[in-house]
Amino acid sequence: MLTGLLLVVGTIVMVIGWLGVYPASPTDSTAKQAADLMADPSISKLGMAMGFGGMIAMIMGLLHLARGMANAGSSYATLASYLIMPLLTLMVVGLSLEWAVADSSSDSAALALMAISLSFNTGIMLIGGAAFLLLGLGILISKNLNIIGAAALILTGVLFILARTVSSQLEDISWPLFFLTTLLLGILSLRKSS
Repeated sequence: MLTGLLLVVGTIVMVIGWLGVYPASPTDSTAKQAADLMADPSISKLGMAMGFGGMIAMIMGLLHLARGMANAGSSYATLASYLIMPLLTLMVVGLSLEWAVADSSSDSAALALMAISLSFNTGIMLIGGAAFLLLGLGILISKNLNIIGAAALILTGVLFILARTVSSQLEDISWPLFFLTTLLLGILSLRKSS
C-alpha cells in the first residue's frame, strides 16, 4: 500500500509543483531560470517543495518496490535499489541548491548555484536510467506486477540513458514517460495490495 501511495501521490504533487507552481522553465537559459526563482522566492519555494518533494516521494516508492523485490530474491531489484539511493541524495541536494538560489541577493551567486543544480540532471538521468532498467527487468522476470509496468520502466530507463548519451531531445519523451510510468506502477501496486 505504501509503495503505491508514494508513487501515485508523489507523481501528482510533483506534476502540480513543477508544471503549475515552479516559476522557471527548463527550456530557458540557466541565468533566466535563476532570475525567475529569485523574482518570487515564496512561489519558487512552494514549487520546489512540491516538485522536489513529489520526486523524492516517487523515488522512495521505487526504492520501496525494489527493496521488497530484493528481499524476495530478485538480484536485478537489489542492484536497482543500490542505484536508486543516490537519486534521493541528488534530489535533496538539488532542492537545497535551488532554495539557496531563491534566497540569493547576488545574481552571480544564484547563477553559479543554479548551474550546479542543473548539472545534477546528468547523474539523475544516467543513474536513474540504469536503476529503472534493472528494476523493470526485475519486475519482468519475477512477474510481481503487470508486464506493461515492467515494459514502461525498461523503456524509461533506456530513454533516460539515451537522452544523456545520444540526444538530449529524448528528454522531452523520457520525463513524461517516467511520470506516467510511476503513476502506472503506483496504481498497479495499490490494486495488488487491495
